[in-house]
Amino acid sequence: MESVASAFGRAVAAHREAVSHVEAARARLRDRAGEAGVSAQVREEARGFAAGMQRLAEGLTPGWLGCRLDGAAVDLPTGVDAVPGRPLAVRLGEASPVAGSVFGVVVPFVGAGHLAVDSDARDPLVARWLRGLLLRVLAALPDGALRVAAVDGATLGAVFGPFRAMIEAEAWSRPAIDLPGFQQVLTEAEERIERVQAGEADPSVLLVCAAALPEGAGRTEWSRLAAIAHAGPRAGVFLLLAGYPPPQHPGLDAAPRLEATTHLTAAGGGLFAVSDPPGPYRFSDDGTGLAVPVRLDAGLPDDLVETVCRRLAKSARAQASTDFAALMPAEIWQESSVGGLRTVVGRAGRADCVLALDDATPHWL
Repeated sequence: MESVASAFGRAVAAHREAVSHVEAARARLRDRAGEAGVSAQVREEARGFAAGMQRLAEGLTPGWLGCRLDGAAVDLPTGVDAVPGRPLAVRLGEASPVAGSVFGVVVPFVGAGHLAVDSDARDPLVARWLRGLLLRVLAALPDGALRVAAVDGATLGAVFGPFRAMIEAEAWSRPAIDLPGFQQVLTEAEERIERVQAGEADPSVLLVCAAALPEGAGRTEWSRLAAIAHAGPRAGVFLLLAGYPPPQHPGLDAAPRLEATTHLTAAGGGLFAVSDPPGPYRFSDDGTGLAVPVRLDAGLPDDLVETVCRRLAKSARAQASTDFAALMPAEIWQESSVGGLRTVVGRAGRADCVLALDDATPHWL
């Protein structure tokens, strides 16, 4: 199977070729404005390249990662479109180089880097898009592979309301809604990074998803986000941030630009400019990013998000439940008991909970 990186590289190469052809066609149009048929030629070339880009985008984003978020999506199988530990690409929305030509815009995300949009979820368009993108990743990865640390500093957690089944199943914690809660989320991400750097294996993904930064967040929190953006991908920690970077106030420092991050910047009219993504492949040679703005996908209606999440929450509950047979080892105890006995008595997340019966703890109550 072709890797995401090589396929994305082909898509970027096609984008650059499309840009060069369209710009050449536009130049011909300017030079020969009085001649008939040139504008039709420009449109036809743009349609052809957009169709090619669309085919590449569809190949990069199977199932939930690139489907239309409509009623038909609810029936798609979950947990089969992405593999933990491998980069996944995800659809952001659509771009239209000229009228009548449209292609899906795809960027690498979990497993490769982060996403940030400079408008927060107080904008209904951004709120719907954020929920849709979160659902894409949640439904694409296998059950239990994604843990979400949600932050909503603007609407008291309402943005994540359609995902309440995941919270009730204790698969997610409740969204942080204030500065202390946000700081605790940052601490959770930092501790995960430190554990992995110390050699602990953790195959799951931790996604810090912020619908809006809370009031009072400033340089300290921005610096922590920047450090997480730098070290997170190697430890399975990724960021999905709405409202970052925050507006710069006169006389104050601007928030740092995050490493390994695709930045979306509001361009007016409901369109967003897309920066060059993380990794070796760039949309542009000069750092300007995608040549055409993107119109963000609208997410599923809330009731359909709830339907999918109830299904995923049911699987999460089943995974979290542990019976005696599941705790039995493949082989009975074969080691010396001189130093004591140890046995698995339960599980905390994906980790075994082991109790010892030895000189230090000779009794169990």
